[in-house]
Amino acid sequence: MELVDSAGYVVVRSADDKLYVLGGPDRSRYDACTASFQMPYLNFDKPASWKQYMGFDAAIDGTWNIEVSYDPDNIVWEDIGTITKSTYNDQRVAFRGYSPSISVKMHTTSASRARVANVAVHYNLSKND
Repeated sequence: MELVDSAGYVVVRSADDKLYVLGGPDRSRYDACTASFQMPYLNFDKPASWKQYMGFDAAIDGTWNIEVSYDPDNIVWEDIGTITKSTYNDQRVAFRGYSPSISVKMHTTSASRARVANVAVHYNLSKND
């Protein structure tokens, strides 16, 4: 998909080359579908170092379900929770994982206005590395 902000509109091109126009000048025009995205496997510039993952934060609008995966060669998704507001002012979403890399996948739980402004994954480097 490709996002372009043009005079208050968000134009999205899907994988099958269809265009969708969302938002508008009043930012209240949306279609009746859910949204999702998946981040690539992240290694935080330390691809050979094992990390102990401890939590997740995000700045969002809407309701989002969060999943994580630790192995790009054996993709298994672990559900770590659902958030309904930004988590930075509250406690982060806690989870435990151990691997060199991690991918985050999020999807909305309803067809309504939704936005992800940023995502943070909290981790410590392994003492064995």
